[in-house]
Amino acid sequence: MVGTLIREGSPEIKMVMEGLLRGEYLCAALDRQIIFSQLDQGTPQSV
Repeated sequence: MVGTLIREGSPEIKMVMEGLLRGEYLCAALDRQIIFSQLDQGTPQSV
């Protein structure tokens, strides 16, 4: 999934991934009802 985000993600997603590689933090709200099979559908809500 990370590889797909890097290849196909929006510029914002790519900047977040670059920050993580530099040791920065990611703070995000998580949906407690997430269905993992929906993560690969490419909707902004699933990323």
